[in-house]
Amino acid sequence: MSNSVIPLFPQKADINFVKKSFRLILERALKSYQVQHKNPPKRVVVHKTSRYWPEELRGLRKALGSIYHYDFLTLESGLTRFMRVGKGPPLRGTLIQLGERYYILFANG
Repeated sequence: MSNSVIPLFPQKADINFVKKSFRLILERALKSYQVQHKNPPKRVVVHKTSRYWPEELRGLRKALGSIYHYDFLTLESGLTRFMRVGKGPPLRGTLIQLGERYYILFANG
């Protein structure tokens, strides 16, 4: 792995750059984890506030190598509000399934 600097916000959208940069960032994080813990992680969760491009996902999966337990989450805010009758706000960690692959997670409080 090279030690070249990877700008996080390139001036123009170059999908090959995005794919490579995500892969290199994850490779560096995994290498750092392995140095610290002497073993690779058993599970990896990557989250960001925009949706993943197919090229990004391919790069991330390539960086994971033999790590088979992983999740790629997109965190979005919206106008949906949580309520709990008579008890104040919902408990942190409340999860609502909207569809097969779509959920709302209450993460505040």
